[in-house]
Amino acid sequence: MPIASVEPEPSLNIPLLPALERFVAWLDAYGETSQDHQDFYASPLGRAAKKLYYKRRLLGTAAVLPMVACEAFAPWTRRFYFPRMRLPISDAHFAMGFA
Repeated sequence: MPIASVEPEPSLNIPLLPALERFVAWLDAYGETSQDHQDFYASPLGRAAKKLYYKRRLLGTAAVLPMVACEAFAPWTRRFYFPRMRLPISDAHFAMGFA
């Protein structure tokens, strides 16, 4: 018995090629690694500041204040605290952004 070919519904024809082309162009320009908002606190300095914050709240607040300010007003400074890395969840988020 021959197998009948089934044409998809017109509403299911999603134009994937333009989305994939935009994604690949962006990925080529930006790269596969990125920064995370927790990078400030993942660095050795950040971990020490957090530890101090939990042991001595007032002194610890002064220690984390520069990181909180950088996170809020100068997020580009993350690169000075922790290296860029590849985060698996980012791959999915990047792909969804171009679909």
